[in-house]
Amino acid sequence: MISNEMYERTPTDLTKEPWYQAALDNEGIFKMIGKPVNRNIRSHVHYREDEVVSAVRAVIDPETQHV
Repeated sequence: MISNEMYERTPTDLTKEPWYQAALDNEGIFKMIGKPVNRNIRSHVHYREDEVVSAVRAVIDPETQHV
């Protein structure tokens, strides 16, 4: 199952989190980052940490070439 039911816990800048940098470092290739342990995310569905595996990818604007 794929879900988009994950949200930030606090209004901090998510671009400061290690998973964001991992997405940038992988240059547009998906990276599996595992369970959401110690990340600034929560779920309204109350998934357990062992029920979640996350993948990240930097999305590049084709016109500006910026993430």
